[in-house]
Amino acid sequence: MNKLFSVIIITIASNAISEPKVLDHLYEISEPNSRIAERVALVNATARNLELAAASSSLQELIDDISIMEGLSHIDQGKLLGNMAIISIASGDYESGLLSIKKSIDLMEMSIKPFDPIYIQALIVKGIGALAVDDFSNSKEAFRRAQHILHREHGVFTLSQLPLIDYLSLNNLETGNFLYADREQLFGVAIVKKEFGESSESIIPRLMHAGNYFTQRAMTIPLITDPDSMTQRAFIMKSAREMYEQTIKIYENLYGKDSLKLVPPLRKLARAKLNASMGRKSAGNDINRALEISSAKPEIDPAELHAVKIELADFYAITKDDRAAEQYIQTWEEMQQTEFTKKLAEKYFEETVRLYPPKIKHFSLDRRPDSAGDEEELYVDLEYDINNTGTVSRIRILHKNIPNDQARAVRQREKNTIYRPRISEGQLVAVEGNLLRQLFKVKKVDKTPQKPSEEKESEAD
Repeated sequence: MNKLFSVIIITIASNAISEPKVLDHLYEISEPNSRIAERVALVNATARNLELAAASSSLQELIDDISIMEGLSHIDQGKLLGNMAIISIASGDYESGLLSIKKSIDLMEMSIKPFDPIYIQALIVKGIGALAVDDFSNSKEAFRRAQHILHREHGVFTLSQLPLIDYLSLNNLETGNFLYADREQLFGVAIVKKEFGESSESIIPRLMHAGNYFTQRAMTIPLITDPDSMTQRAFIMKSAREMYEQTIKIYENLYGKDSLKLVPPLRKLARAKLNASMGRKSAGNDINRALEISSAKPEIDPAELHAVKIELADFYAITKDDRAAEQYIQTWEEMQQTEFTKKLAEKYFEETVRLYPPKIKHFSLDRRPDSAGDEEELYVDLEYDINNTGTVSRIRILHKNIPNDQARAVRQREKNTIYRPRISEGQLVAVEGNLLRQLFKVKKVDKTPQKPSEEKESEAD
């Protein structure tokens, strides 16, 4: 496989590692002294309002008050330290947060058994903090332990483990264990199907979540790669399409074949097909169906209707259909009818928009080039023109500190990129002198030895 395209991604739809999400795991105190419980509740409310400095200061006063701490059980002392860890991690102070969460778990272990549900929040916090500092082994261990406790309490297919599945996927993506990350997402779908049934509307959020995941995952495996990776890419794209197709089938059965509810999954399905290496042109059927449904519904949001029309033009552009220019101009003209849609048109057409393949934040290297300093950013700078049909020309490398073959591969990828063209005063216009800095980083590797059984199926935990 071309080493350039061993891409590191963080693409869980819910932005699983976002620091503020850790605040979801704040502990409450069930203390007979209601005054302390009320103070903790106030601190938590302050933290959830993102007033983190004030929350940290108030909580530290409680923890420093020996008379209060001595009157609390080890469990409640651990909860207070756990909350301090949560606030620290939400503030980006991972080192302090991880230290506090260790003390929190140590205190709890003095009073409760290893698989008590009280640990779950602390373990999730430990996993998030460890993941944030690239301590992948301890992160995975914490998430797995929390998941195991949930399995013991509620069964292997408990819905409450869905956030953990996303964290575990993210951990595996960061360490290059892509197949394990994919498997976690498929397990998440199996969980909701077992809970609600395969035809229930309740499973649709997870189907869409998994579809988005697999669509983005597939885009990290480009078409110019080895046969084994191409087979993997095809399987991933097939998984994405299946998630959207199942969603469409459920909506059709519940609401009919002309329901507006079908429009979002049809658009997602079309995008997944466009990203595939084969069968791309059938995406036009899905977009045209979404457009037909949207156009027939007077209650449709104008913004969504125009979005579908622009996506049809994007489809033409990506498939090199000559109708792209006409569709873009026609849609732009329709959007000039009101001030609201005029502003939308500016949003869509004021600048060129990359359509395919997507921009990737970082490509990865197996090792740091000898010519680059230890702290130096790894990059290649390109300059290129985009003509009025959205294709790239006159592309050249300006500067780089990565190997020549990697820079040439980036150049070739950008040369083949399709853009939505810019429109000015009703005309498609070329844009010259575009600049792109493509970043690289050295692969993250979890060097901690693992037992052969550590990467077992989630279902077997």
